[in-house]
Amino acid sequence: MNTLESEPRTRQNVENINNNLLVAMFQLVLSSEGNISFPYVNKVIEKIFFNVDKHIFQNNPSTYFQSIINDDYEGFFTSLQTSQKELNDWFYEFRICHDDIHFKWIQVFASPEINDNGLIIWHGYFKDITLLKANEELLKLKENRFFSIIENCHEGYALLDSDATFLEISPMGKKILGFSSDVSTDFIKNNIRINTEDRQLLATAFIDSIANPTESKKVECRIISTDDTENWLEVTIHNLQSNHAIQAVLLNFRDINEQVIARKQKEFDAKNLKSLIDNTSEIVWSVDTSFCLISYNAAFEKLIFDYSGESIYPGKNVLDTLQAMPAHLALYTAYYERALKGETFTEQYNIAYLTNLWREVSFYPIKINDEIIGTACYGKDITERKLNEFALQKTYEQLLAAQSIARLGYWEIDLIDKSSHWSEEMYNIFEIVPDQPPLTLDEALTYVHEEDKDKLIKQHELMMSEDKYLNFDFRLSMADCTTKYIVMNAKLIRDENGKARQIRITSQDVTEKKQAERDIIEKEKRFKALIENSLEGIAIVDTDNQIVDISPGGRKIFGITTLEEYNRELIHPDDVKELGAIFQKVYSNPNYSPTSSFRYTKPNGELLCIETQFNNQLAEPSINGIVMNFRDITERKKAEQLLKSERYLLRTIVDNLPLNVYVKDLASRKTLINKAELEYLGFKEEKEGLGKNDYETFTEEYAKTFIAEDQTVFKTGKPIINKETLIDDPSKKRVWYLLSKIPLVNEDGEIDRLIGISINITELKLVEEQLRESELMFKTLAKSVPGVVYQFCVEADGSTYFPYLSSKMADIFGIDFDVNELDLSKHIYYEDKKAFLNSIYAAIQTKSDWHFEGRILNAKNEIKWFEGISSPTAIGQKIVFNGILIDITERKNAEEAKKHLRQLELSLEKEKEINLLKSRFISFASHEFRTPLATIVTSIDILGIYTNMLNNIDIKEKIQHHLNRVTLQSNRLTEMLKDVLLLERTANDKLNLELENIDIVALVNEINSQYFLDRSDLRKLELSLPLVSKAIYSDASLLNHVIHNLVDNAFKYSEGGANPSLTLNFNEHNFSIIVKDYGIGIPLEDQQHLFEIFFRANNVLAIEGTGLGLNITKEFTNKLGGTISFESEEGKGTTFTLIFPYQYS
Repeated sequence: MNTLESEPRTRQNVENINNNLLVAMFQLVLSSEGNISFPYVNKVIEKIFFNVDKHIFQNNPSTYFQSIINDDYEGFFTSLQTSQKELNDWFYEFRICHDDIHFKWIQVFASPEINDNGLIIWHGYFKDITLLKANEELLKLKENRFFSIIENCHEGYALLDSDATFLEISPMGKKILGFSSDVSTDFIKNNIRINTEDRQLLATAFIDSIANPTESKKVECRIISTDDTENWLEVTIHNLQSNHAIQAVLLNFRDINEQVIARKQKEFDAKNLKSLIDNTSEIVWSVDTSFCLISYNAAFEKLIFDYSGESIYPGKNVLDTLQAMPAHLALYTAYYERALKGETFTEQYNIAYLTNLWREVSFYPIKINDEIIGTACYGKDITERKLNEFALQKTYEQLLAAQSIARLGYWEIDLIDKSSHWSEEMYNIFEIVPDQPPLTLDEALTYVHEEDKDKLIKQHELMMSEDKYLNFDFRLSMADCTTKYIVMNAKLIRDENGKARQIRITSQDVTEKKQAERDIIEKEKRFKALIENSLEGIAIVDTDNQIVDISPGGRKIFGITTLEEYNRELIHPDDVKELGAIFQKVYSNPNYSPTSSFRYTKPNGELLCIETQFNNQLAEPSINGIVMNFRDITERKKAEQLLKSERYLLRTIVDNLPLNVYVKDLASRKTLINKAELEYLGFKEEKEGLGKNDYETFTEEYAKTFIAEDQTVFKTGKPIINKETLIDDPSKKRVWYLLSKIPLVNEDGEIDRLIGISINITELKLVEEQLRESELMFKTLAKSVPGVVYQFCVEADGSTYFPYLSSKMADIFGIDFDVNELDLSKHIYYEDKKAFLNSIYAAIQTKSDWHFEGRILNAKNEIKWFEGISSPTAIGQKIVFNGILIDITERKNAEEAKKHLRQLELSLEKEKEINLLKSRFISFASHEFRTPLATIVTSIDILGIYTNMLNNIDIKEKIQHHLNRVTLQSNRLTEMLKDVLLLERTANDKLNLELENIDIVALVNEINSQYFLDRSDLRKLELSLPLVSKAIYSDASLLNHVIHNLVDNAFKYSEGGANPSLTLNFNEHNFSIIVKDYGIGIPLEDQQHLFEIFFRANNVLAIEGTGLGLNITKEFTNKLGGTISFESEEGKGTTFTLIFPYQYS
């Protein structure tokens, strides 16, 4: 690559690097008027400032400088002017703001430089330092917060050097040491006094901290104040000499005087407590974090010995004493773990094997310096207390349950302090949440139904004035619009002086009781209506067998209107005795409830059959008799008799059918066998075969198959229909049966039986076997015939089908014809179909031989010629055509080829005559038109000279306008003649190629510069050419014409659009030229005709053109051994692709 090419790339690389920096590099110029401009700034400026466009910023940055906040705006420009005046670096940090919400910190740094023209130019950068500033602010905040904590902390802090000399002490530290906060550190250093016993301890800790910088040391020591009193301090020593910010030893200390005194007191109290614990009857003990005993009293020691038989001692694992009691072990393990995590708690427990023993245990974590070292435990026997609690709770729960069951609430009103107490059920009655206070009397009165309110108030007044016991039923109207029924009892209580002190009220919700009473009344009404309207009869019979009451339905059945009309003499004499016996059994056995029927003659002489159920209700006081439920079953009896007759008829038919019929139950046992099946099985009577399965009548092989079929029918519910089965009958002959098994369902819709039907089809199978043998012989003969053998049948109703069609139909004619299709005509070529059908109909009507030649169109759209020959045969009411179809395609093709060849010879002679005439006309027209055209052009030039000599400008312009139009059309006509002549030379192969080595890249550049470089519409050809050219061997003139024509069309048909483009590609074996425009495109329906002579698409008729250009281009491309193709979409543009070989051959 040369230097000129590399410089832009270098600049581009530098620009890319600048644009990817974290700072915005710039060059700045300050004019004498004080205006700022940026000859250069990189794209990072758009990330530094808010909503910046780089190009606007360069020329007019003042717009963006308005975002500098007011406090920094003046300093920004002042610092720049100072840099200008002193020629030193410009450095300034400022803030910019956007939408009064978002802001950034920006740092600017630039160095001034005076150029050759004396102008100062700053070279520098803008940098976003928002994050840096935020960190600085955070650091300052942390420092201020730290010093605030130090000053306000209740602990003291001091810094010492390695010699233990005080360097600095915090105000609180001075106060803790017993000095005022305004004294100096040196004063404290000289006057501080430490207890002699503690001085050495503190010195040792200090030396250890110096020797081990990573470990802090903590000691307790006493400081002696100015009044000689001692105060305890806790001192923590931190070696921070390696910290660059401190480089000293830090002491933090706090006053623990009160804690030490309290601890001492605790130690004293602990000694006294130990004595107390040892003498108590409760159990007390403590364990460490390993569950080992620390201490315990005598009661605990006795308890452990009583339960485990083991002695205990300090250090023994207390859990080991519970190994024989798993429940205790699990419980106390959980307790200890909770306590050792710092929880103080009390628990009660009752172990299953200690049913009557309850204990309460408390656990208190033992801490030293906030570290848990164990737990103290305290326990006592609470069995008696728990039993009392349980008894009291049980009594209370029983009372609440009784009140809840009875819906009984208790209300107590104190008339002195106006307070009220409600039982839980009162809240339920009034539907109020229990955590609310009870209602007052006035509030409760608002719930009372309006119709009951006055009555209740009067009853209350009587109770208060006359000490009457209040008992009243009333209704409550609830918020959900329901009504409750309440029974209230109330009593006034007076003290010994007769003063009213208390009202005690019980209220019972009897809503359900009231509803039940209403339901009973309603049920009685419904029952009475049911009895009166029932179609069945109900009668009550006393111990004397006399009917004492009878329902309306009963009277209707007996045909009477009153009970007195009933006459027992109307019972059929044959049934009286049986009825009497039934009555006696029912009387003697109250649980006996039989059903029987008897005949009864109505007063009008009609005989009835009545079904009756007897029920002993002598023990029921309201009945005291035998209840008879009876109904008229006369019609049912008639139906049963009819069904019995029909069953007999059906069985007679089944027994006389020439079929084997049987019925099987779910166990495949036969429950019905007709005579044909009995004869087949070898039985004389049906009872011999009933209840037997197939294993008892067939061989095991057949029985297994038949029973499996039965079970499949039972499980799936699907019948087996006409299954052909080959079996051996009892006489050992091989017999074919057509077997069917159909499931039968009961009244519940469940399958409980199947019916089997078998038909002997042995003779039919023998006929089928003979037919198959005949068919096989016929097919064998059909295969040896050189054609398609068929049998075509026409039924009496006109329907048709093919009983037989040989497989050669697919081999010879390429048609997979299904004999079930029936319609061969759909495969007949459409021009022959009508004649084909007419010939068929004529043969059917005349019952004569059929002969036809026609064409078949197969699935591959191939046309096959066939010759059909057949003879009709009448068989009963149908006509059968037996015939053959022969493929005569080759013969017909030969005949057609002969005809076509003759037509081609005639067409060739005619075309030669037309081409000769065309060539003569084109030659004549091109030469004869040239002379007039030359004359016209010369005359136009002369007229132009004369026109320029005219003085009248208007006339001169008009004449010149028309001369220009004539010139334009003359030139167009001249070009058209050239194209026609060129086309004629190409068509007649008179065009000679002038082959040479060509630089194709140079040729394309030459065409562009010669024709398309300086266009009036300022558009240009976008070239994409290889950097290195390749030599090709071809005709430059023809290539020039082809490329020029395609590019010229690209400009012509994309007027006003984007620039067209030309791309040259060198491939492995050829090169391609792609011309693309973004114009009007070619309509889809016109694309197939594009290269035809004189053809123009529908959307270019208003644009000048001859329709010869693309035809010539295609001819030249073919002449040079190339190809031309295109892709186009109307309204979007067209792309032409030329492909040529490198070497013409």
